[in-house]
Amino acid sequence: QPSPWMGDFSSFLITPFTTDPLIRSVFHLQSSYRIEEAVYNPGYLKLTSQRYALESELTASTYGMKLQNTSLRSEAVCFVVSAIKGIHDIHIDENTISYAVVNASGSEDPNFTMYAHMTLDVPFTAEASTFEDGTDIIIIRTTSSHPTITVATSFINSQQAKLNASRLPSTFESMLANAKDAW
Repeated sequence: QPSPWMGDFSSFLITPFTTDPLIRSVFHLQSSYRIEEAVYNPGYLKLTSQRYALESELTASTYGMKLQNTSLRSEAVCFVVSAIKGIHDIHIDENTISYAVVNASGSEDPNFTMYAHMTLDVPFTAEASTFEDGTDIIIIRTTSSHPTITVATSFINSQQAKLNASRLPSTFESMLANAKDAW
């Protein structure tokens, strides 16, 4: 949720997975993790998926975030991007994925839109698809066992989200160092 207040503005979910599960719903993709092994800090989150043997690390900045994933079985890591009321205005090219989310809560404007600009540090294919309930999603497939996703957001427009992406540090490590310094 790219907002400093819980339930404010909009949210989307990036669900990493390996293998090729049935992509029917978020419920069918979910995994458990060991809370005692997880790391929760203001500028850093680390979880290990038990189902997929997948380590996910997240760090964030003012303009966006980086999600670094490592398959502990050396399998290809893939992702589903979803939101409660769906993903809209999906544009996919060979280097980027952009989309909009309209699921505002705590906002006076029911059409308040969050725009996202996403890149990966490895080659990928992506397609717009739907869950069984008709919710629009994005399925992203890589052949890498260690991809990093970068996402920048804006509540202004998609061009601002792209500009915000250009303001992000180039590596996970540099964004993490900046986050640690800020906190």
